[in-house]
Amino acid sequence: MISIFKYENYKDFVRDWISNQEKSHGLYRKISESLNMHTTLVSRIVKGDQHFSFEQSVELADFFQLNELEKDYFLCMVELARAGSFKLEELKRLQLKKLKKLSLETQRKLKKHTLQLSESDLGIFYSHWHYSTIRLLTSIEKFQTKIEIIKLLDLTEERFDSVMDFLLDKNLVVIENDKFIVGPQHTHINKLSPMIPRIHTNWRQKAIEHYDKLKESEFAYTCPVTIDKKNIELIRDKLSDFVAEFQDSVNSSQPEKLMCLNIDWFKV
Repeated sequence: MISIFKYENYKDFVRDWISNQEKSHGLYRKISESLNMHTTLVSRIVKGDQHFSFEQSVELADFFQLNELEKDYFLCMVELARAGSFKLEELKRLQLKKLKKLSLETQRKLKKHTLQLSESDLGIFYSHWHYSTIRLLTSIEKFQTKIEIIKLLDLTEERFDSVMDFLLDKNLVVIENDKFIVGPQHTHINKLSPMIPRIHTNWRQKAIEHYDKLKESEFAYTCPVTIDKKNIELIRDKLSDFVAEFQDSVNSSQPEKLMCLNIDWFKV
């Protein structure tokens, strides 16, 4: 995984990011689709003197799945490349320097608690919804004991022990005062990972199992439609905006209930 904070030229980062992906073939096409641009133009910009617009750069940062600080840094690099005066260049270089310093401070704070899961470990974690569910449940005070988790998920003790042994070993869950507490370790998977289909399948299968006992406080909606191309993009953008608002709500709330959101919008 390359660090964006090593760069001052956003195109160098883009080229290195693409070349460092396990499956780099076809990435220019996927990037062009996300930006609604022709593949040839994307390639010409990355390899030539033209630049992405600020709006395109925002979409590109999302494609790379950059976090908030990384996105700010990336957009600042774009602004530096597009700067039309020496004074503006100096301002953007100063901003990059401050963002880089902030990233180093953040890394130092997290370094003690953050480990990197191997590909094989990620494969195990994403092999079944039990792993992420049990880990998330330990963030809720009521479900920090073996008995309560087994009761809620209707698991056998053997299955619980197997999953929990893995979570504890990888620091995804820790034990404090005889209770299971969500650990400092985090999982992250690239949007191009071959494990993505398994993640979607796991939770959609769980949703299917739940449909016959849906409560008033829950929601499910399926509606195949015919629609024009303009509104296809419009709905996709609205869904993206909703997901961003959804994530903000999750990040600002206290863990009380475990919920799952599945959204699909695709061409049949």
